[in-house]
Amino acid sequence: RTPRMTSENTKIITSVMMKINSQGEVIGTSSTKYMGNAELSARYRYADYVTVTEENLVKNHFEAFRETGVGKFKPTDAYNLNKPFELSSEFKIDPLANFPGKGAIAVPVGLSSGDLMVMAHNKPKDKLNYPYVCQSGYIEENYKIEFPNNVKVTDIPKNVDYSVAGAQYVATYKQDGNVVNVIRKARFERPSMVCKPSDLERWKD
Repeated sequence: RTPRMTSENTKIITSVMMKINSQGEVIGTSSTKYMGNAELSARYRYADYVTVTEENLVKNHFEAFRETGVGKFKPTDAYNLNKPFELSSEFKIDPLANFPGKGAIAVPVGLSSGDLMVMAHNKPKDKLNYPYVCQSGYIEENYKIEFPNNVKVTDIPKNVDYSVAGAQYVATYKQDGNVVNVIRKARFERPSMVCKPSDLERWKD
């Protein structure tokens, strides 16, 4: 019998290092590790990753997060089942705000996984009259953003700790001089992969 998905056996954990230069360009690298069903999905997505498809994948990824830039994905061998699948990337994002003038930016995604940002862009349907597929899992994203010396960081977002039946989201923001560290965690625990229409109401807060 196939074990049900839980937040302990289905995980996506990403680390992102970014440095913003004096012109506002964001140069970064990322590394993502997968576990359980999340790993199977990632293997499938990058199983035939070759130079021919690389340009489209990179372009579409930037567009999905309203960014522009250049970069490269570096997946491990999706067909080697003896080793965990991991995905790394390197990228450069075009300026997201005026530098060094006054401004504000969201945490850049670049070519990192961006799974939590994808969820933030999704709006639950107003109404469902039938059961729907839902999943358990854990997503963690760690960002280190270094701003240039000609920029003064004056404000960072407040920490967040939000829980609702079956879900928890925690975000922490810490500043050390011109370096901002961000940790975001989301945990979803469902009794099964089939949710009732009434469960949808929990996502409308």
